[in-house]
Amino acid sequence: MVNKLNYSLPDLYKLSKISITPKEIEVKLSAIKHIIDNNTGAELFDLIQLYYNIDNDNEYIWFKEAFTEYDSSFSMVDSTRELAILSTYLINNIMQTDSDIALSVLTSSFAGTRSPLLFPELIEISKS
Repeated sequence: MVNKLNYSLPDLYKLSKISITPKEIEVKLSAIKHIIDNNTGAELFDLIQLYYNIDNDNEYIWFKEAFTEYDSSFSMVDSTRELAILSTYLINNIMQTDSDIALSVLTSSFAGTRSPLLFPELIEISKS
C-alpha cells in the first residue's frame, strides 16, 4: 500500500485558501465516491493531467458530468485551483488500491522537472 497524503478534502481546500461550506464538501464527496466507484481506468490519465494542469482535448467531460450530477453549480471555468484539489484528493485515494496511478504521477513529473499547481508532496508519496 502506498503512503497517503494525510489531508481531508476540507484540509486541501483550506490549504489552498478556498472557502467551502460543509454542505459543499458533502456534495463533492458524493461525486468523488461516484468517480471512485465507477472508475474504468481510462479516467486515471485525465486525473493526472488535471493534477499537473495539462490541457486536454476532451475537456474532461466525464469529470465535469460527475460533479454536475451532484452539484449543478459546479463549473470548470476559471477553476484551476479547485480542479487541482479535487484531482489530488481523487488520486490520493485511488493510489491506496491502484499502484498504477502512483507510477503515472511519478512518471508524469518527468523526474521532478514538472510540478503540479498544488500539493507536490503527492509526487513524493508516489515514490513509496
